[in-house]
Amino acid sequence: AASTQLHWNSTGSIIASITGSASNQLHTPYYLTSNSRDSVYIGDSDNHRVQKYLKGPSSVTQRAGSNELNYSNKDYATCIYSGSSASSNNRLDHPYGIACDSNTGTLYMADTNNNRIISYASDTSFGSVVAQGNGEGAGSTQLSDPRGICFDSSSNSLVIAN
Repeated sequence: AASTQLHWNSTGSIIASITGSASNQLHTPYYLTSNSRDSVYIGDSDNHRVQKYLKGPSSVTQRAGSNELNYSNKDYATCIYSGSSASSNNRLDHPYGIACDSNTGTLYMADTNNNRIISYASDTSFGSVVAQGNGEGAGSTQLSDPRGICFDSSSNSLVIAN
């Protein structure tokens, strides 16, 4: 009988270093997730952005300017959104939790200070609000600083830590 062996890659590489806002820097990163293509997404909270790092060389490409969002599958590292915080669908305010649907490539983000969950399909310029607070609170249609999310592909649903 064949056996499966899993090995940890012990030769890691640094993809972001000191605190800052450049494409190779992070400022208060929270949560990360990966997809089936070994891409890693990091919620760069105090830069109000989500960075995507692809497996391979550590060169960095910023995908978005300060007023737009572009989530596409480019090589190496890319920025989902960069800039100041706001509540429009192409802005984030302290993104924390991140989840990825590997079947569709849709990325879900806990937009913590906006009290909502936003999804970004791989070919869109703006996110879609999939769970929102209707104002911060504890009601059944409200969120209060959502932090963690998980996508369950077997039921096609999101689990939100609120």
